[in-house]
Amino acid sequence: MLGERTIIPEKKSFVCGLIIFISTITYTYASAMTSFPVVMAFKACNILSILVVAISCTRVKEKHLKLGPKKLIVGSFVALGVFFFSFFDPEQ
Repeated sequence: MLGERTIIPEKKSFVCGLIIFISTITYTYASAMTSFPVVMAFKACNILSILVVAISCTRVKEKHLKLGPKKLIVGSFVALGVFFFSFFDPEQ
């Protein structure tokens, strides 16, 4: 079995749902007001935030599962490449 079930208070569920709803509406509005290449660039640069979280919050003990310097460098180059490609697009 899964164990004990945690009961979440209705007020906290409502607040969480409201925050997600507002976030979705503002993201959709911002995406509609921004050019498509810029939106795609920031979605693609999400790899940079994943790397920052992985570096600062990881608690992996096994060496073969850790992010090595090679992976960090490749991830940084990919994020920078996507950003520069979108920022310096000659068609805009």
